[in-house]
Amino acid sequence: MALQILYPILCLAVIGAGGCVTGANPGYTVGEIVHHLSLSRAKFVITQETCAGRGRVAAHQCGIPSNRTFIFDHGPLTTSDYPSLDDLLCHGESTWEQWEVSKEGTKNLTSTQFAMISSTSGTTGLPKAAAIPHQYLIAQAVMIEKHNGGQNKHVSMSGHQVSWQLILLQVSQLVALPVFHAFAMQLVLIMPLRQGTPTYFLPRFDMQLFTDKVFEYSITDVAVVPPIISSLLRLPRSKHYQLGSLRYIVCAGATMNANLQSKLYDILSPEAVVAQCWGMTEVGWITSFARYEKDVSGSVGRLLPGVELQ
Repeated sequence: MALQILYPILCLAVIGAGGCVTGANPGYTVGEIVHHLSLSRAKFVITQETCAGRGRVAAHQCGIPSNRTFIFDHGPLTTSDYPSLDDLLCHGESTWEQWEVSKEGTKNLTSTQFAMISSTSGTTGLPKAAAIPHQYLIAQAVMIEKHNGGQNKHVSMSGHQVSWQLILLQVSQLVALPVFHAFAMQLVLIMPLRQGTPTYFLPRFDMQLFTDKVFEYSITDVAVVPPIISSLLRLPRSKHYQLGSLRYIVCAGATMNANLQSKLYDILSPEAVVAQCWGMTEVGWITSFARYEKDVSGSVGRLLPGVELQ
């Protein structure tokens, strides 16, 4: 359940230890959490203070012992009987679970073994579980990376065609979406480490916080959904300057039509690219436009490297 900036660290720690991670919406009811824990067969729960009550009740109903329900931070709403993450670090490894992995097991661990269990949107019923192997996480990061950095662009200069590749310095991204979702997950787990991209987190989308932080940290890249675009379009004209650093806006989760895309272009820098991404929880990103290919048609973009579509 959402811890935002520490979420990638916790995910990679669990995966590195040989475990499997599943993320749950912090807005879930007890019943929805029970469904999620049962579906994923979770053995431990790590949550934040605001979700602690529902998380612990659900864990109890699923037979997860109280000493396996960890609270990230103790605060005024929690008591000392809630173990925290710090408790894992204060007494060495004496009570940690340990296991041996053979060489063959290690090979499988890095490729086909499940690293995550991701929930589908649940638009046609209760969310379903999609098992994500290790290879999926790395392959997706490489595919998106190549998509954005491996294409050339031709421009006219003094009557001659010259080929050049756009290099955007000081790329930084702000994530205000659920990081356990298949859309944002690709942007926060592997890519920042591979590319050294400074990544900032907001617990949830808030218009004032979002625009203030984009301006304060000169954010270049953001991932959004259509309702966020609609909110940005209601921003007073006097505040449009706060979005001046944005260069690559990727939208997914629902359809962004050409009209919405065009209106967003009107309030951004002329150098900005508004791209749409289309994909599925089970297979990740499938199509998008690269960061320097400007689209005004509302298209879902081009196939990512290595993808075939029938």
